[in-house]
Amino acid sequence: MIKSYKLGEELLEQVRRLPFRPSLLLHACCGPCSTYPLQLLNKIFNITVYYNNSNIYPLEEYEKRFINLKKYID
Repeated sequence: MIKSYKLGEELLEQVRRLPFRPSLLLHACCGPCSTYPLQLLNKIFNITVYYNNSNIYPLEEYEKRFINLKKYID
């Protein structure tokens, strides 16, 4: 686990050194799960958030999570 974390940090450091800001498509299942990754990666990437979690039931719960994610992003 520690080794993979270190590899992730090394990769992010390499991306930070690029002469441009790369784009990243980030899958999000809901707002709360996305807060830390968005805070961390938004400093490095131009992020497009892809919300898809078709296993959420009922539809009202799916929509509630989507609305909360939009509020956080805004």
